[in-house]
Amino acid sequence: MRLILAAILYTAIAITANAETINLQGLRVGDMRKLQFSPMPKEIPFVEFLTPDGIEITMDAYKGKIVVLNFWATWCAPCRKEMPELSALQAELGGIDFEVVTIATGRNEPAEMADFF
Repeated sequence: MRLILAAILYTAIAITANAETINLQGLRVGDMRKLQFSPMPKEIPFVEFLTPDGIEITMDAYKGKIVVLNFWATWCAPCRKEMPELSALQAELGGIDFEVVTIATGRNEPAEMADFF
């Protein structure tokens, strides 16, 4: 768990640092071996999504923060393992500068999502 948290934090810091001076490819080890990098920052499309409280927001709400963005679904087996880890990451590091944002994808019934959490 701590290794995953450390890898995520290290990746977030490395990506926001001067990428030209860091060998980002070296981050692709262990659980992070499938990590993908974009050569240039990409504009985030204006897409609204609902918070757990049912409030519509966009990623603009997190502007200026380091964000770990995770897409999940109630039927996703790996999500069952990673969601508690992401919750622990948010509890440990969440605040003014850091946020874990999870967005349910696909057809997820609200009752099923509540049960999932």
